[in-house]
Amino acid sequence: MDKSIISLQIDGYFPLSDLSLDLVAQIERLSPFGPGNPAPILATRRLNLSGYTSVGRNGEHLLLTVEDETGFERRVIWWQGAGWSVPQGQFDMAYTVRASNYRGQRDVQVEWIDHRLIEEQPIQMETPRVPPRVFDYRQEENPISLLEPLLKKESLKIWSEALTGLTFPVLDRYKLSTSCKALIVWTIPPGPAELRTILGKTSPEEVYLFGIHPGFDQPETFLKRLAGLIKHTLKTNRGNVRLSELAVASAHRIRTIHAGITWLEAHGHIIVLEQEGDQLVAQQGTNTSSGNARQTALQLKALLDETAAYRSYYLKSDQNALINL
Repeated sequence: MDKSIISLQIDGYFPLSDLSLDLVAQIERLSPFGPGNPAPILATRRLNLSGYTSVGRNGEHLLLTVEDETGFERRVIWWQGAGWSVPQGQFDMAYTVRASNYRGQRDVQVEWIDHRLIEEQPIQMETPRVPPRVFDYRQEENPISLLEPLLKKESLKIWSEALTGLTFPVLDRYKLSTSCKALIVWTIPPGPAELRTILGKTSPEEVYLFGIHPGFDQPETFLKRLAGLIKHTLKTNRGNVRLSELAVASAHRIRTIHAGITWLEAHGHIIVLEQEGDQLVAQQGTNTSSGNARQTALQLKALLDETAAYRSYYLKSDQNALINL
């Protein structure tokens, strides 16, 4: 581990999913950067390295793929990183961000600064988190009637995904980025890591647990949903789509979206032209299955079964244990 990270001045901690062009625009208002005004250094906790490759004319740089606990991935460029040791195990990462333009698509470029292995230097909590008050409405037969009086609460946010036609404002997991006094969990989360991340980002004083099932945990319904979403992008956005958008539109984990896209490609429904971080470019497939079609179906079913099991657990478990899992 490079001990120099200890002396770095970190200007803010962010989940990978919050590294947006809007954030870059806010940072760029502080420019020009240089001596006396360095670019802000950001950090993200508890990452894993899922892959890397050498890039550059002489392979002098590294392009890494890092993944957080929810399965959300980002590509990170490490300038002059060849020859340095990459992190083994979970780590915290320090980096800078700026806007890039790749084949006409503006995106966020994340540039590696340093890392800290969690096993060697665990994060110490300065003060224990006060657990929120939990209100359990998971088994209610008429949840709307219970929701209506809650809509008047101050600093309220509602987390819901994949449902359409709602008459009240909701936010998905990537738009829930600031704290609130009251958090309503309307649809059942796809996994404990996603729930944990939302609770960490919003730090609510009160949590209201509802149990609305999104309804896409079976392979047939999930694949129909995912294929429909991608087909729409083929017509409206030349096949450009973000994995995070597909995840919230189907209420599933990022790794399940990966598996679903692999299934669609293996069965000839789509062809993946490019994939970089959260960005995917696809085109219409040839309707010809590949040799690994059966294996992709098994992998996808296993991930869907995991989410289905968690959603069943969510409906039956102790309310306080659930949010502290």
